Amino acid sequence: SLLHSHHYQSAFKMFKDDIIFGKGVNTFRKVCKEKEYFYHYGCTTHPHNTYLQFMAEMGVVGLVFILLPFYYVTLFFGNLE
Repeated sequence: SLLHSHHYQSAFKMFKDDIIFGKGVNTFRKVCKEKEYFYHYGCTTHPHNTYLQFMAEMGVVGLVFILLPFYYVTLFFGNLE
């Protein structure tokens, strides 16, 4: 929906501004109120998307922790022959 797209846009802007470490854990609700990240109806407690929340709040460093298990599971199940 349009409302969620505003959450996504805010989160992605935060990620682009601080790609490596993000803006900090549980800071989406505060940072989204800042002028450069604010979208009308886009400021809530979280961006309603787990990956975007990790990207905005913890950057690539946090995203690695969520993607690494998927990578290892894929390798494990891919080599079961």
